[in-house]
Amino acid sequence: MKMKRILLVSIISILLFIGCTEEQPQIEITYPADGSVVSRIVNITAEPVNDIILTRVEFYIDDSLEYTTLSSPFIYSWNTFALPDSSLHEIYAKGYYGDLIEDISDTVFVMVDNGPFIFADDFELYSAGKYPFISGWYELRPGANSESTYVQSGISYNGDKSFKLKGSSSWPRTDGVELLLTGFNQLTYELAVMIPSNSSTGALVGFFVKVTPTLGEIFNGVLFNYEDGLVHVRGVEPVGTGYLWKKNTWHLIKVVLDYDNLLMNVWLDNEQIAINIQAATRDTSNIFAVATEHGASGIVYYDDIEIYE
Repeated sequence: MKMKRILLVSIISILLFIGCTEEQPQIEITYPADGSVVSRIVNITAEPVNDIILTRVEFYIDDSLEYTTLSSPFIYSWNTFALPDSSLHEIYAKGYYGDLIEDISDTVFVMVDNGPFIFADDFELYSAGKYPFISGWYELRPGANSESTYVQSGISYNGDKSFKLKGSSSWPRTDGVELLLTGFNQLTYELAVMIPSNSSTGALVGFFVKVTPTLGEIFNGVLFNYEDGLVHVRGVEPVGTGYLWKKNTWHLIKVVLDYDNLLMNVWLDNEQIAINIQAATRDTSNIFAVATEHGASGIVYYDDIEIYE
């Protein structure tokens, strides 16, 4: 019996020694924290440990390689809007240093919860001069050129940045993001829009439908018309409101879509300007789009976009 106790103590001592001498990972996930709840667009950050110089970092979510970066800061912006609420996910990073020695961070477990939000973007996470592709934006209509549409620093409704679009006299600039429009009967979207004083265009926002390879329509949207300076509502058909918009002024748009009754209500700067306009059905389009007005070559800025149930 005494011999068995000595043997058991020896085994435990060996296991404790192995645990104490095991090398710690040379890379760690510093955000988000293990066990946290995340939402919207999450900046996952990794950092080296003990002044190790990393030459490459790979970010993995649920064992799938999502992003690789070769320089510090090591950040991956993760869009969680396409994921179901209460879903659990594993995050870890692989770091490479020295002669391409590989090391793996500890795994961080998080839960996604976006609540009522289907999509939101305030454009603060992006570098100035870059396109906001991380959150799902993509080009629908070319406008002036691809280099003319990007995140603008120093012009914003809130924070420091906004989304700058520039159209041409031949093409409006239109950019969109695809949404998951299922499981609800009412949708609300809000955003801020500003057309600078030297711009020769209007603004158009709503749900985009491609009519031909080169033409498209906006439904359940709002038009800041350049020719008459008035705000128009676009449900199934365009409807004038008689309300003026101003250049070099941030205007707040709010649209509530009742898909059960196919009705649309619109607010401008917290004042209701359209009541019970006939709306297009939810399956007309799942592409939410922001644009300049057709046939004009000016600039429009968009900011603080929120789309929720």
